[in-house]
Amino acid sequence: MNVGWRASGKTVIDSLAFEYVLDGKAYEAGPWGGSGGNPSQIVFESGEYLTAMNGTTGPFNQVANILRSLTFVTSIRKYGPFGVEEGTPFSVPVANGRIVGFYGRSGVYVDALGIYLMPN
Repeated sequence: MNVGWRASGKTVIDSLAFEYVLDGKAYEAGPWGGSGGNPSQIVFESGEYLTAMNGTTGPFNQVANILRSLTFVTSIRKYGPFGVEEGTPFSVPVANGRIVGFYGRSGVYVDALGIYLMPN
C-alpha cells in the first residue's frame, strides 16, 4: 500500500486528508477541517509506512481544544512538525504494526483525530 498525507496550517492543523492505493485503486479520505493554511503533502517511498504520530493540542482563536501540531514518523524518516508545537503533547507509537489511516472531527480546525492500525 502506498500512502500520501496532507496537512496544512502554520499555527494549527487547519485540515488533514490522506490518500492511498490498494490493489491498484486510489482512495481518498477527508479532508477534515477548514480551507485555511498552506497545504503540505507527504508522499511515501515504496515500502515506507507510519510507525508513530506525535503532536500537541490546545486552545486557539477562542476554540478550547484543537490540534496545534502533528509530526509523522515512518519506517524511514520523520515528517514535521506541521503547525506549532504549543499546548499539551501527545504521542502514538505503534510497537507491532503500522498506522494505515485516519478519521477525524473538525469545524474550521481539526479538533479530534483517530487512527486505524494494521499489524505487520
